[in-house]
This record gives sequence, structure tokens and C-alpha cells, in this order.
Amino acid sequence: MNASGLIAGGLKFKGKAAFRATALSAFVMVVAVCVSAGFRSSIRDTIRSIAGDALVCHSGSGFLSGDIPVSDSLPVLGSISGIESVEPVIFKTGALKIGDVYEGVIFKGVEKEGTLSALIPSSLARKYNLKPGDRLTAYFVSDKVKARNFTVEGTYESADLKDALIIECPIANLRRLNAWDENSASALELKFSKGWQDDSSSSTMAAMVGATIYGDGSDLVCISTADHFRDLYNWLDVIDTNVLAILILMSIVAAFNMISAVLILLMQSVSTIGTLKTMGMADRDIAGIFLKVGARKAGLGILVGAFAGTAVCFVQQVTHLLKLNAENYFISYVPIHINIPMIVLTGIIVWGVTALLLLIPCLYISRIDPAETVKAE
Repeated sequence: MNASGLIAGGLKFKGKAAFRATALSAFVMVVAVCVSAGFRSSIRDTIRSIAGDALVCHSGSGFLSGDIPVSDSLPVLGSISGIESVEPVIFKTGALKIGDVYEGVIFKGVEKEGTLSALIPSSLARKYNLKPGDRLTAYFVSDKVKARNFTVEGTYESADLKDALIIECPIANLRRLNAWDENSASALELKFSKGWQDDSSSSTMAAMVGATIYGDGSDLVCISTADHFRDLYNWLDVIDTNVLAILILMSIVAAFNMISAVLILLMQSVSTIGTLKTMGMADRDIAGIFLKVGARKAGLGILVGAFAGTAVCFVQQVTHLLKLNAENYFISYVPIHINIPMIVLTGIIVWGVTALLLLIPCLYISRIDPAETVKAE
């Protein structure tokens, strides 16, 4: 061990308040990052479960509607790199009669086994106390009203997107209801490969698919789900902006608390600094001693806070203990996505900024005159 490291190890750091503040700042930052990532992940997954990353449908159809049938296959899509899967789906609006209440829903037909089975969103199940095995009566209006009885096969966790209460059922049921042949669908649901799944990239990919389809002479269009649910993604951007503000604020709090602690340590160690100067140690080497003390404590505080924050986030991810009002936040609990690389990167950046700002109190060392410290002693 060199001299500066030995001396740094012997100095008693009394900045417990600064250590706690640093740990608390790291805790808040980890929770903020995980919650922000959780919201984005949960809502993106919900949107993908509703309509994939994009829908290819007839130009005369609306989003999540299926009045005009299209072929359930489109060979030109196979030539486009970045498309992970293509699935034919049928969307049909209907009304559920539950007791004396009518609930407007959208039925989504997908390729699956079963007859008149229905997978319903958990929000609908909670609202009406529905469980697997219950019967649902659905009414569909076209030339005349048609009724169908579905059996609840299960539920899926879904953010409350208000205008997209989706009930999933076998596509064959809706084909019979629409009197369509077995090769017809309302739309082709596209899911993109990784790298094309965020909102901006999926919009770009959907535009590329649309241009390819148009060039092939088709009357089909490609609609990005990110564009259709643009308000949701704008809301997520606001959350990300708030998280960035929290990260900056907490970094400043951690840094300035540690600066105060190191400055107090410097003032308490004036005689030691004077002695080191009389022994020929340069200001830079002396500053390195206090930098090591401050950076070490800052790093330890960040580790403690990050570990505690990750542990709390893990508990919330497993138990969904903290609840939210789905009408305001689109989801009934605080969503968590633990992104270890992002947590590590955040910790490294905060530690680096703190260590850099610790140079400020170390400027005080150059003003200490060893003759004055010796005289004072």
C-alpha cells in the first residue's frame, strides 16, 4: 500500500449524515429508474398483446375494426427484414350482458384451439367477479342482432387502455359469425424483431411495410400501434422526463452532502495537512488522500442504496403490493422492471460525478500554510 492509501485508511470519516444522504439518493434513483422502465414495459407489452407492433388492414377499415376482410396471407411481407411474425386476426365489436349490465368490448379472434372460449382482461374479471368456467353472453349487431355464449377460459393482466377492452377468442368463431371463409381476416398482426419494437422504430418499420405494400399494388395499409396509441407514449415520455429530473436532483443532493462531509474532514485535519506539507508531500498527493476517503464512502453509500432499492423493487415486482388507480395510471399496481445494466450505469455515473465534484473542497488544501499550522500548534 502506498503512503496516500495508508493515510487515507487512517482518517476517520465522521460524515454519517452524508453517507445516509448518498445511500438514500441512490435508493430513490434505483426505484425511479425501475418504475419508469416498468411503466414503459407493461404498457408496451399490453399494446403488443392487443395489436402487435403494427396492423396490416384494408384502407377502408379503421384500427381494431374488421368490416372489410383481407387475405390471411401476404407473401410480400416475407421479403421484409425485421418482421418476426405475421398472424391473421379478426376484430369485432360487441356487447357483453353481465347480469343487468351491458359492457362494450372488442372481440379479437386469433389462431387457437377451442370453441366459444374467451380469455378476458383481469380488469373486467375484477369488475364483475368473473372466473374461469363462467358463461358470458355476447351480442353482435350487423344486419341483425346475433347472440353467442362464451365460456371464460382464463384472464390476462392488461393495462386499462379504456378504448381497447379486448376479449380473445378462437378466430374460427368470428369467421362463422361474419360468414367469411377460412382464409379471411380483419387484419394481419405484425410483430417486429428486437431493435424495432420501441415506439419510434416501430413507426419507421410500419412506414416501410406500408410503402412496400403500396408498391405491390395493394389497397392495404400498415398502421403502427405506437402511432395509434401516441398519447400513451407521450405520457411515458413525460414520466421519463420526470425520472431524469429526479436523477439529476438526487445526484446533486448526494454530491453536495459528500462535499460538505469532505470539507469538514479537511478542516478537522488542518494540522495533519500542514505536517504532510512540511514533510514534502505535494498538494496534489494530499488532495488524493481526501479524494480517496470521499470517493470510497460515496461508492459504499451508492452500493447500499442501490442494493436496498433493488430489493424493494424485487418485492414489488413479485407481490404487486403497491396499488394504483387504473383510471389515472392505466395499470392497477406500480409496475417494476429491474434493469440491472441501467442500475449499474446509473450508479457509476453518480459516483463519477460525485468524485469529480469532490475536487472542489480539495482546493482548500492549497490555501493551508504549514508555517501557520505549526505556529497554531
